[in-house]
Amino acid sequence: MNLWLSTSALEGFISIYPPKVLQDFSKEKKAIEDARFVLPNACDTKMIVTMNARSLHNFFRHRCCNRAQWEIRDVAIEMLKLCREVAPSLFMGAGPRCLRGACPEGKMTCGKVKEVRAFFEELNG
Repeated sequence: MNLWLSTSALEGFISIYPPKVLQDFSKEKKAIEDARFVLPNACDTKMIVTMNARSLHNFFRHRCCNRAQWEIRDVAIEMLKLCREVAPSLFMGAGPRCLRGACPEGKMTCGKVKEVRAFFEELNG
């Protein structure tokens, strides 16, 4: 089941929180997925996935990117660390697409290609 929050419902929930929370929320321009954290009953999701090496590489290309939603990016980075421990030769070059060339996001790039490359180089150890 998909849960879509109407603008008026979201505004109603947000209105009960102090202005500081609203300023921080607006200031950071968080994605609508993050709105559930200001709701009284934030939800928790547990998943089990099965992927082969090709699917994992594709997952890491998309979800390790700075433009990915922060929760899934954190999960993807942790998964990449685990994959590198188990099969280092298969996953040493895995990560966001900007590791192997220019960022494909165009105008929507995070602008931090050097930092991203340094971060993933550090992960390689």
